[in-house]
Amino acid sequence: MNGQRDGEGILTDKEGREIIKGIWENDEIYKGEVNSEGQPHGKGVEVRNEERYEGDWVNGLREGKGTLTSFNGGKYVGDFANNLREGQGEITYNNGYAYDGQWKEDKHEGKGTMTYPNGEKYEGDWVNNNRHGEGTQTDQEGNINYEGKWKDNNSENIEKQE
Repeated sequence: MNGQRDGEGILTDKEGREIIKGIWENDEIYKGEVNSEGQPHGKGVEVRNEERYEGDWVNGLREGKGTLTSFNGGKYVGDFANNLREGQGEITYNNGYAYDGQWKEDKHEGKGTMTYPNGEKYEGDWVNNNRHGEGTQTDQEGNINYEGKWKDNNSENIEKQE
């Protein structure tokens, strides 16, 4: 039906391992605890939009601890609030980047560490997914490339010439 899963079925990964089995409706499936209105509430697993979420629910929203796995290879493990990544969490992106730190409204916000595919790291402050505030950039061997202030993802030269 319009390329969507509908009815009874099993979703498997590339190796044929079962991800979830049950009744699909409009390309979505949920298995777990529900509240009196039938909304996810408590522990449960949902698959939709090419993602699998397993964790805590409150009145139909991802709320508390959970794991969100994208079928393209990304994976987030951490805190959720109001369906968004919020609090402490760790994500590995499908392009090899990894972030471990604080989140606010689905964005890197607060203290965190980004590890780049080439092994370099940034550890420090984040605002709206950008390096912003105090932080340190190191190379693959841990040697410091830059330590100091950052603004909108760029290091700042704090010794301004007049």
